[in-house]
Amino acid sequence: MNILTIILVLAFQKFFGSTTLEQPDQWIRHWQEWWNKHISNPAVVLVLTIFVPPVVLFLLLQWLDSWLITLFVDVLVLLYVMGRGHMRETLEACCEFNMQEDHSVIVRHSIKCFDADLNPHESDLNTIFRQVRAALVDVTFYRFFAVLLWYMFFGAAGALMVRLVLVFPEDSHNRVLLNGIKGAVFWVPARVHSFFIALMGDFPATFPMVWRDTKKMDFSSDASVYDYVLTAMHEDPDHDREIDWSAKTDIERKQRLKATLNLIERTRIAWLILAACWFLVF
Repeated sequence: MNILTIILVLAFQKFFGSTTLEQPDQWIRHWQEWWNKHISNPAVVLVLTIFVPPVVLFLLLQWLDSWLITLFVDVLVLLYVMGRGHMRETLEACCEFNMQEDHSVIVRHSIKCFDADLNPHESDLNTIFRQVRAALVDVTFYRFFAVLLWYMFFGAAGALMVRLVLVFPEDSHNRVLLNGIKGAVFWVPARVHSFFIALMGDFPATFPMVWRDTKKMDFSSDASVYDYVLTAMHEDPDHDREIDWSAKTDIERKQRLKATLNLIERTRIAWLILAACWFLVF
């Protein structure tokens, strides 16, 4: 049934989806505000906001014990967490703009389509290129790879938890606890995802980075997923930070963005194969 769920979600995104991955999360804000009115401890509010909905959803589906209801709920939750838009087509749109002429359009598109954390007033072309390229990597990790792995283990409840962790607002009262929860939630997905990135790219260069960070058992000191992707593409992350991409031609910038997307797409297919094998076995 889980394989059928993923097929239905991907088919909906492909044939009926929108052109945006942006999702309305107002209900989460209202949910947090409701807890704030009744509980003064920020740490307790954070834990209740993030973990109560997934636990309730998990128990409810277990109690109903209906494969049809579970299928329906799983599809709805995955479409909410991953976004209704077709991810590949949405991200490819960022590669089609002329960065020299349309950089403000690229930023607005990135913010609107996949919630990229970009400055809407940014005008430096070099900064925009790096931020957009990193956003392509981040959105696919947090909106697909991490979601799929948690769904493999805990169903819709696990996928929903990923979204709640991502969108919970950070402030000075909960920063340490929230970062700890994020580290716990994303540590395993980052390890597995980075291993697949290594397989799809430059394995001899990338795997030592993955193994080094795995041995540390400290998510906060990891290289970013973006650094793994750069290494898998035969690029040095430290050297990349010194490159002035604004001095490159628009064709060169588009080629780099598309090469990044191609690596991500190969990794995504490998993940889907892994998920299918997992569901067939378990």
